[in-house]
Amino acid sequence: MHSLHEERRGGLRALPKVPDPWHNLRDAGQGTQGDPGQVPRGTLPGDHRLRRPERRRRRPRRERRHHPRRQRLPTGVRSTPRAHPPPERRQTGHPLRTRHRRHGRGGGVSPPQGILQGGDGLVLRGEHVIARLARGRLVPHRLSPEDGRVVEVSQELCDLYAAHLHGPRADLEGRLAALEEELGPRLDARRGFKIVRALAKLLEELATWEAPTKADPYTIRTRVFELAAALPEPPASEPGLLEVPTRDDVLSRVASETGLEDVVNLMYADRQGAQVLTGFEKPSPRALIERYNVAQIQGVLYAAKELVVDLDEGADARLVFHYVKKMALIYRLEPTRRGYRLHLDGPLSIFGGTRKYGLRLAKFLPGLLLTSPWRLLANVEWKGRDALLELDSGKNDLKSHYLGPRDANEGDDVREAFVRAWERAKDTDGWELVAGPGVLPFPELKTALVPDFTLKNAAGGRVHLEILGFWSGRNLIERAALLREANARGYSVLVAASEKLGASPEALSEAVAGGVIPFKERLAVKDVLAALARE
Repeated sequence: MHSLHEERRGGLRALPKVPDPWHNLRDAGQGTQGDPGQVPRGTLPGDHRLRRPERRRRRPRRERRHHPRRQRLPTGVRSTPRAHPPPERRQTGHPLRTRHRRHGRGGGVSPPQGILQGGDGLVLRGEHVIARLARGRLVPHRLSPEDGRVVEVSQELCDLYAAHLHGPRADLEGRLAALEEELGPRLDARRGFKIVRALAKLLEELATWEAPTKADPYTIRTRVFELAAALPEPPASEPGLLEVPTRDDVLSRVASETGLEDVVNLMYADRQGAQVLTGFEKPSPRALIERYNVAQIQGVLYAAKELVVDLDEGADARLVFHYVKKMALIYRLEPTRRGYRLHLDGPLSIFGGTRKYGLRLAKFLPGLLLTSPWRLLANVEWKGRDALLELDSGKNDLKSHYLGPRDANEGDDVREAFVRAWERAKDTDGWELVAGPGVLPFPELKTALVPDFTLKNAAGGRVHLEILGFWSGRNLIERAALLREANARGYSVLVAASEKLGASPEALSEAVAGGVIPFKERLAVKDVLAALARE
């Protein structure tokens, strides 16, 4: 209080000078210019401790205010993506352009980034898959082919692709981006744009894109840059008094060297946006809607841990196992009183999530839809939570776009190559290669196998051969144990496993010791004959 009154009467009193703790250190670190004995401050190891900490300049308040919601960016322009976008927030981009984003939380496998094209199936990207959880049950989104609004939107998208024939991809992407704003609210006020984007993604399967020229754009633009760099100064945009080479002069020289006219547009003809739509198989609106409903379930199956399919009497089990083999899936088969129970390992259960196996598993579903009756139960990890997906062939109207076994050609490379190698072999020791018997039950072991081939000889010997697709360590060891049990009970079975379709070399070594035939790219005839000689 005394000091306060003193200050009021006589003004502020000079306070004692507080010594600056940085003073000596600062003087010791500063050297005079030209003095080699003094080292500038901050150049010695550890000298960063002697520096006075600097304050961060705060932005003015007007710069720190919250920005309003950003408007949609023009075609081809992207904003900086958020680290964790909300699950239902619109993402900037085009339905035909591949983008990377995070999906959900937890340790699940990310949905596929892109599409798998071909006549044997297509899987939507994760951002197009829509499903809801209801009491632990996962319900994928579906569209009704009887809804007039849905049919109208599907028809407009099909017409857009058909009208854009021989047009560049960039123009189509821009038009599709505009249709998301126009057609999306007709279907769903919140998620309509995702539905439109998914439908456009499915139409991409039916489109054929080609480069606008057969010339190499990389060679063209490299030559343009070389000529421009060789000039004494940058080319002028227009001719002037000093006769400096212009931009058109450089392009004309490249055109004369390559024999091409439109050099400017051909320089970047290898970009995705410059591709030209050369073919499109226009589907009906109903076919597109049915394909959408199946694709939504396929996107969910991509994150499955296990599938259990009960095939009842009347179901074409041979057709189902055909697609299991085609897709090289890991399976276990149990005979039941009403048919068979098929266990399929999901991508999350074997490798912690693999893109290739997940796509194969999703592509199995359209093959299953070709027959009935059956029931499917899948354990799925959806956005960090476990959920169940249930399907019943008698309670859904899902339609397959597969035409039958002849349209699924993926996964046949190893088997077809083995057949060709067997036919070319000069000596097979009297063995004949024929098609497998289908399902080979083992009632005593309460299981069954689906051999790919049967080997017969003149003495009446019959040996079944199964070529595994993907395999896990547990699956391969169990298959080797089953092989020993079957041989002990009088069944002759051989099993071959690829070294590249599994993740456990130790399990493969143990299985090889139990009689499994290993191979890398192709199964060799001599290895099978050697195994037959040991039988």
